[in-house]
Amino acid sequence: MLVKDRAGYQIGPHTDLPARLVSLLFYLPPNSDIEARSTSVYIPKDRGFSSDGSVHHDRRDFDLVETVPFRMNSVVFFPRTERSFHGVELIPDAGIERDCMLVNIMQGSAA
Repeated sequence: MLVKDRAGYQIGPHTDLPARLVSLLFYLPPNSDIEARSTSVYIPKDRGFSSDGSVHHDRRDFDLVETVPFRMNSVVFFPRTERSFHGVELIPDAGIERDCMLVNIMQGSAA
């Protein structure tokens, strides 16, 4: 799936839905001007907290661990677990467009 995030976009810390095994984000920036506008990784302040992936959580309940640079020719990927929290911090800049190719490797169903 091709994704375009614009100014005002944000997504709170969340895990993916259980059907996803692995998510890959291929970054497609036109240049290196927007490296800070990328996917962030979080850990819950309540270190025992986990999630089934059905909701996005309030950032105040999480510590930001790292924001992966939004660089040309790069990819970020992560397995789906109940503790693999990720999201996108607010993109406040007018005119910024964050282009990505999102690939989700899904769990097969038995027939």
